[in-house]
Amino acid sequence: MSPTIFSIFLVFLASTDEGGINDATSLIATIESLQHPVQDFRCEFEGMGSFKGKAAEDPSTKAQIDSDGLHQTFSGVFIWKTGGDTRSDTMNRLAVNGKIAHQIVVVRMSQNQAERYYRFDDAPLGYSVIENTKQTTSWLPDSLGSIFLIDKLKRDVANEGFDPSVTDDQIDGRPLKVLNIAIKSVPDSLSQRFWIDLRRSGHVVRRETYQKHQVTKQRVMSSRLDITLAPFQVGGTEVWMPVSGDGVGYGATEKGRPIMTDEPTVLDTIKVVDRSMEFNKHPGPEAFTIKYKPGTHVSDNLRQLTYEFGQQKIGAKPTKTELATMLNEQVAKAEEQKSELVVAPSSQGINWSSWLIGGMGAAVVASLVAVWVQRRR
Repeated sequence: MSPTIFSIFLVFLASTDEGGINDATSLIATIESLQHPVQDFRCEFEGMGSFKGKAAEDPSTKAQIDSDGLHQTFSGVFIWKTGGDTRSDTMNRLAVNGKIAHQIVVVRMSQNQAERYYRFDDAPLGYSVIENTKQTTSWLPDSLGSIFLIDKLKRDVANEGFDPSVTDDQIDGRPLKVLNIAIKSVPDSLSQRFWIDLRRSGHVVRRETYQKHQVTKQRVMSSRLDITLAPFQVGGTEVWMPVSGDGVGYGATEKGRPIMTDEPTVLDTIKVVDRSMEFNKHPGPEAFTIKYKPGTHVSDNLRQLTYEFGQQKIGAKPTKTELATMLNEQVAKAEEQKSELVVAPSSQGINWSSWLIGGMGAAVVASLVAVWVQRRR
């Protein structure tokens, strides 16, 4: 089918059939048809996250933000191909201390496998784990997957624990389909809603989440994400893609318990870097592994973050003798702490502080052993 004929087909599909789409399975099939010209894409993205109001006043949050409430800025590369294989490679700068963390999330849907890697610029060891695709997803808040949501829609509709439904709505006069996600067999359990524009390649233009209010016990909006779309030419066919998102959250904690607030407490923004979007480059399996390098950076911001991450000095490793001494000392301390643990009567509950101290000692010993093993290699 020629690009011109295919474009006419897409317009016809979106304009004539959308009124008859009343179930989630048909909606997903229509979206996949509309997005068919994009077999894969690569782009760079950047954004930031901030805390405001009651969330910024919480002691645990306060230690992670600067005086303006900024939590982090980030910049990265996103790669996706039909079927859901995804790579998100991000540099996150923490506002409170300027440290940079490198995060890579790879999802291989065809293998039901995902990998996560996380390391600070001054850490000798990173954190890496392999999981299944239900534990690690591509729609993270500091990744372009947060606004490119076809895989999220497909998973929620396929989830046997959810009860999806489709309704109609408008935003700024545009007719839209709304995918509503509720928990099956549970009254008043609406958890998410997605506003989908079938006339612009079937992309989500708004997403809302809902939680039960602590006082009224009614379902209220806990977050909203508004997504901006822009047109691109792919093989002579016009397609629309998400290019930015602005999110706001209304959650906080009070006396250790989660609450819903009237004023915004979380602000997130993300956008695609200009001139970075590339289509149908056919990335191979190596692109969806941790070791793969996603190519030359387009934006100065990502270049700078990557350079600074590589320049950060890591402290000198201890000698073999120093390491053995440290290991012996920590083992002795752990044994001493273990002997001091007191089991509380069942009526008083668990002595969490004692267990925490013992656990921290064990963690230190484990980390020293890991360094020692790495050094011997």
